[in-house]
Amino acid sequence: MSRRQATKRKIARKPTGLAAIRTVLKQRAYDLARWLAQTVPDPRKEQRHLDAGSPERAYWHYGYLVAVRDVHALIQGRRRRLR
Repeated sequence: MSRRQATKRKIARKPTGLAAIRTVLKQRAYDLARWLAQTVPDPRKEQRHLDAGSPERAYWHYGYLVAVRDVHALIQGRRRRLR
């Protein structure tokens, strides 16, 4: 990347509104997929979160709840740190 391109990237405006939400969600999905690939060789085979009463199921639902709350906060325009 040329110096000029790098400068343009630095002064580019941060996305706002739905574009900002898309950016945050895309980055979080990328980070999570990368972490899963490094941590669990094939998460599609590990389905313990489907076992009723298992700790994995509780953690899965808690994680989903946090994600729903984060997206809701983004849509509402609140500036809060995502978990």
